[in-house]
Amino acid sequence: MVGGVLDREEPLTLAMLLDDRGLLDRVEIVGTDVSAQAIAQARSGRHRKRALRDDHPAELAARYLRIDGDQGTIAPRLLAAVTFKTLNLFDADAIRMLGAFDLILCRNVLIYFATS
Repeated sequence: MVGGVLDREEPLTLAMLLDDRGLLDRVEIVGTDVSAQAIAQARSGRHRKRALRDDHPAELAARYLRIDGDQGTIAPRLLAAVTFKTLNLFDADAIRMLGAFDLILCRNVLIYFATS
């Protein structure tokens, strides 16, 4: 299982890359955030064009995204391949319930933890 605390778009980018290499059906992608609002936005599969900067190669974007004005919508098949969950990293029981992961990716997570 692949998962982690990810920005809304990152699990979908990961799904694009894995699908492009024929590996999407071999993994489970779980994207988490403490914010229910962020999870709802991620589940919608709709993102502002700004979120689609130049991080995606043009051929991937053309295959998996539909651009309409300033919005981008992810292909439903890819969206269905990602499970989004609200999760607080301080909730050890909730983390245990997710099970084992082979890979965990975290972005901008450590900046929210105090050192003292």
